[in-house]
Amino acid sequence: MNDMEKRGYRVKAQTTNAEINLLIPEMTYRNMSKQMSSNFVEADSDGYDEYANKVNIVAETTSGNIEIVK
Repeated sequence: MNDMEKRGYRVKAQTTNAEINLLIPEMTYRNMSKQMSSNFVEADSDGYDEYANKVNIVAETTSGNIEIVK
């Protein structure tokens, strides 16, 4: 059993003048927005509410890429 099977992930990320890259398998994207120079993403692991162990990630940058890798 790998770590992904034991934990649910919730991500909220926002950046200006850069990109967002989520490399976490089995994610459901609830909100994605790309407007001019601003990017915004909200995503959860499939079945997030059923996980006993949860990881919440909030990331925000200006002129810096956001890359979250599982």
